[in-house]
Amino acid sequence: MKNKTKVMIGLAVASLATLALAACSGSTNRYGQYEKDGYGIRVRYYSNGGQFASTADVDLVDVYKLPESGGIRLIEPGSDERGPKGEKTQIAYTGHFLAGWYQTRTEITDVNGEKTYSYSDPWDFKNDRLTVDKDKTFEEDEAALSLYAVWVPNFTYTFYAQSGAEWEQIGQYVFNPQTSPSEIVVPEWDVEGENATGRMDYHEFPKRSGMTFENAYLDKDMTQPCGETVVHGGSVVAETGTAKDGNLNVYTTWKNGDWYKISTVSQLQSNISATGCYELLSDTYDFTDETWSVALSEGAFTGKFVSETGCTFKNINIIQTDSQKQFGGLFGQIREEAEIKNVSFENVTYRLNAATRLVGGAYGVLAGTLSENATVENVTVSGQMLVGAGIATNFSNYTVGLLTGNGVAKGISFANITADVVKMDYVTPDTYPYKLAVDRLSGIITISENESAETKPDTVYN
Repeated sequence: MKNKTKVMIGLAVASLATLALAACSGSTNRYGQYEKDGYGIRVRYYSNGGQFASTADVDLVDVYKLPESGGIRLIEPGSDERGPKGEKTQIAYTGHFLAGWYQTRTEITDVNGEKTYSYSDPWDFKNDRLTVDKDKTFEEDEAALSLYAVWVPNFTYTFYAQSGAEWEQIGQYVFNPQTSPSEIVVPEWDVEGENATGRMDYHEFPKRSGMTFENAYLDKDMTQPCGETVVHGGSVVAETGTAKDGNLNVYTTWKNGDWYKISTVSQLQSNISATGCYELLSDTYDFTDETWSVALSEGAFTGKFVSETGCTFKNINIIQTDSQKQFGGLFGQIREEAEIKNVSFENVTYRLNAATRLVGGAYGVLAGTLSENATVENVTVSGQMLVGAGIATNFSNYTVGLLTGNGVAKGISFANITADVVKMDYVTPDTYPYKLAVDRLSGIITISENESAETKPDTVYN
């Protein structure tokens, strides 16, 4: 054969294709054998960048007998009509889908000398018939008909978000419209039902670290909201095998923070982090027999706890046993980026069993430290600070408070917090090695050694 491309041969009986496949490296002898049996009409399918049966540089040739009357009905590559071996004629091209098979390919050279092709005369496998003059003779390896696979790049949704005054691309969803739905779902909150996660379901939309989706629009001016779904309007021009509107731009708005909508304790525990932002939907979150996250009790909180109507977290028990942790409370630290609004923490017990030996440690029922610049509004805390037997005697290295270790109480009511010592329950007889004195104004607790460790001391409020 003159063409260097390898050929995969398909045999056809009359106009019904029953395929037996073979490959040849250039010899026409196989054709000659078929011609002896009366198969003289060749139809060649050019893969045109695609691959038959995942094999590169292979074209397909069907060989037919000339029927007594009428034309030859061709069988499309990959069709089930080709029988058990028809799967070997499946054709694919990564990142593209097949527009169809076309009879005419025209070469086009642009001003830079780059060559491309245009296509016309699509073959209709259902209605078209190949007619051949029975007296016509063909040159060696000449096909009575050549068909070219025409490929279209997969369709795309391109997503944009504002960066200052400009729109910048943040992601793309690529899909084959022949095998995947052209409609995508706009991100939505998973807050309904027993198994709701409290998270945003992004579906085919991109995610952005540290940000949460708000809205989607079809125009830069944000006058055409997308609604619940977006339908891609792309299509293929059948006459030429070219795409029309193969891309659809979607313009999105976002708010800062990884936000969650929390209705249950288990949802909070599944999504907890020191940077998370939580919109609290329920009135009460009861932690009886539940565990408060160490990501909060020992971490630096920069996220948000926000309730529109007010809510209560209650019956929380935290025991500090790690002497390597420098801060502790419901929150290890509440940094200036944090926001807590309209939240009550009720019946919180924080037991300090192992304060750090490092200088600068701080512990409190609400937090080890609270930044003066944090946004804290309408917050109440009630409960108790218990000092256990494992406290180190170098009390000057750290501070302990009823509310916060650094004494900051901005925007918080904490009148209902008490302090007490607990016994050394792993020693007989029971002992109380420490005693407490509390400054009523700041809530700072002074810890000192109890001279009479066998007697439980009273907490002194100054």
